[in-house]
This record gives sequence, C-alpha cells and structure tokens, in this order.
Amino acid sequence: MLPSCFKIVSAGIELAVHCTPNARQERIGDIVADADGNYALKIAVTVPPEDGKANKAVIALLSKNWKLPKTSISLLRGDTSRHKKLLIAGSHDKLSKILELWYDKRS
Repeated sequence: MLPSCFKIVSAGIELAVHCTPNARQERIGDIVADADGNYALKIAVTVPPEDGKANKAVIALLSKNWKLPKTSISLLRGDTSRHKKLLIAGSHDKLSKILELWYDKRS
C-alpha cells in the first residue's frame, strides 16, 4: 500500500512534496505531516529557488531514484511554494509497484 502522501488519480499518481531548496545535499527525506494533517514527502535540493531550478531538481532527483523518465513527472501546483503537488504519469499498477518497493527499502 502506498504511503499517504501518494494519491492514485486517473492520469497516474499524485505526490505531495515539501521542498527545501539551498540544502547542503540532495536527498529524499521522510514523510511529514503539517498542522492540518496533510502528508508530504520531504525533499531537499541544493539549488536555489529561482527560475524553476528547484522544481527541476526535485523532478530530476525523483526520476533518478525511481528510475522513471523525467518527462513522466510534472508539477501540478506550487511553482513558487515549498509545498508542491506533482503528477507521476503512467499505469497505476506499474507505478504503485515501483513506489512500494522504494518505500519498503527505506523502512
């Protein structure tokens, strides 16, 4: 079963992200909850939040870790915010397996 920051939608899987730009190193962190009880995957990237560089770095980091093409991950909301919503396009079954395996290795 996918963690709560992932949501299956008709086009693939939506992912809630909390991005930290200007970090010392790039990493995919833990799943965190905000004050409203919404969950997001914490991601740190080393680039500054200017001209979409941090957004591109988030997509590159996720595509590398999940071995997905960068073109399959797109930004839905949060272009200038730390709180972002991404769409991972593709087959629910295939994506769910990839993400569940990745998550199980982390746990």
